[in-house]
Amino acid sequence: MNDLLAELKLLIDKDKVWTEQEEEQLLLFLNQAYRKCMNRRFPFGYESTDVLPVRYEGVQLTLAVALYNRQGAEGQTSHSENEISRSFESEEEILKAILPLGKGV
Repeated sequence: MNDLLAELKLLIDKDKVWTEQEEEQLLLFLNQAYRKCMNRRFPFGYESTDVLPVRYEGVQLTLAVALYNRQGAEGQTSHSENEISRSFESEEEILKAILPLGKGV
């Protein structure tokens, strides 16, 4: 997780000196993104022994960056101010890169 944290910090702001509290918040975003990725990968539930394949770590990072950037705008579907309009890529669009797995009976 420390490698992902270091990558996340570089993606957000490579020159910033992060406080311990800010790093804890970034870890929360990484964990939240991990759970969302795992729920997409294993739509019928997953065990503690299931892991997210390394090839999906980029999706986890992209989602964590999106979560970080949306602070204060959670749930907002659009924003316009002074002729500037802002919209965000949905989490579903980001998660489409993950191939869901079914469970056998």
